[in-house]
Amino acid sequence: MRFLASTLAVLLVACPSVDEEPDRSNVCGDLSRAQVYRAALPPQESSGDLDVRLLSSDPAPPNTEGSLWTLALSDDNGGPEDACSCTASPFAPDHGQGTSSSTCTPGDSPQLLELEVDLVMPALWEVTIEVTCPQASAEVLFVFCAEG
Repeated sequence: MRFLASTLAVLLVACPSVDEEPDRSNVCGDLSRAQVYRAALPPQESSGDLDVRLLSSDPAPPNTEGSLWTLALSDDNGGPEDACSCTASPFAPDHGQGTSSSTCTPGDSPQLLELEVDLVMPALWEVTIEVTCPQASAEVLFVFCAEG
């Protein structure tokens, strides 16, 4: 009898009521790991000869519905004069899985690239982008919490 009473007490404390909504405010855990989206956002990490910024995301901020990113490229001379290419590789480190890589398409000028990024589930996402131009290259990392 005592066992049944203690088990019932544990269940009542541990289980939320049916009317309670689950707390989804922290889907990414420690939010200090993620960047806060803003226009012309610099990457969290970068290496190479180019300055690469996330000029815009549609929708903003990036989410699980798929986003069109516009990247702005510049270098010591203002920016590449020839067309560049890039590949993005999204990875959800807390889940140990990625999603399909995507490649850039040229933007309105050689200094702009457009990229479809599909963050397939609510999670913290690390998006590594490798940019290659005839005269320069870069590898950058953007980190976002995609909440859905």
